[in-house]
Amino acid sequence: MIFHKIKNVKAMDNLILKIIFENEEVRYYDVKRLIYEHKEFEILNDISLFNLVKVDSGGYG
Repeated sequence: MIFHKIKNVKAMDNLILKIIFENEEVRYYDVKRLIYEHKEFEILNDISLFNLVKVDSGGYG
């Protein structure tokens, strides 16, 4: 399986992440599902924390 590196990530309204990959592909990820399935992520309901999202140094997360 090939994983493309993430170029940029932006927190959007309604707990949505806009992810831009190095090949310019754009995807949207709904974090609400993650929070629903894994209660330990409920802290991301704090919008000020959610808005701190950034790409890791390797570009894979």
